[in-house]
Amino acid sequence: MNNNFKLFVALLACWVCTFAASAQNAERVITESSAPAEDIYIDDIVSKRLITDAKLMSYEPVREADIAWEKRVWRLVETREKMNLAWRAEEAPFFNILKDMIQNGDITVFEDEKFKQALTFEDVEKKLFDVDTITTFDYDTDEEKVQVVKKHQRLEKYLPFPC
Repeated sequence: MNNNFKLFVALLACWVCTFAASAQNAERVITESSAPAEDIYIDDIVSKRLITDAKLMSYEPVREADIAWEKRVWRLVETREKMNLAWRAEEAPFFNILKDMIQNGDITVFEDEKFKQALTFEDVEKKLFDVDTITTFDYDTDEEKVQVVKKHQRLEKYLPFPC
């Protein structure tokens, strides 16, 4: 029994040494205090080596059983504030970007806050635009023309402040 124990301890010691030796071959992490890897021109007071320390960690998706508490928060974005003016940019207002994404099918719009009933782009257009018919008279051909036009967007209904 004593020989078996000595053999077990010797094998365990060999395994620990092998494991420790293989751990020495891990990739080299560059820190602020480590020696520079190469002599390069420094464009600042010191070389920026801390960026190489940041490594991305892959996180596992959160399981539903792991969520102890959750809360849904609805916020209104005040676009009149200086930091939110980009939401009202004349080149591409955020509302037009959303409308284009809905039209392309990139995002899904729902009827209410429970996310049960999905809306199509036509349903969204019906909610946002007034459709009206305009009768115009063409004096050159002496005919009346009926045009179906979309009125301006009814955003006042959805926004807590005037546009």
